[in-house]
Amino acid sequence: MLMDNIKSIPDSEIIEKGARVLINELGYIGYIRFMRMFEHGEGNYLNVQDEIFKGMSVREISENAMKYWNDNQK
Repeated sequence: MLMDNIKSIPDSEIIEKGARVLINELGYIGYIRFMRMFEHGEGNYLNVQDEIFKGMSVREISENAMKYWNDNQK
């Protein structure tokens, strides 16, 4: 998936792909735990995001995401 065509992808496809990535990375139990944090407005993704990407530049995050994507293509 190229970053410049991300806006043309329907939300349903983004959700499906995101879920697949989470399941691949966390397993089904981890995926369920992650989703439950946001199910009823619990949790705060901005705080979670701050912790996950703490000390990383946008460039580092992007490079890591692209490396992960390329390494996990089937």
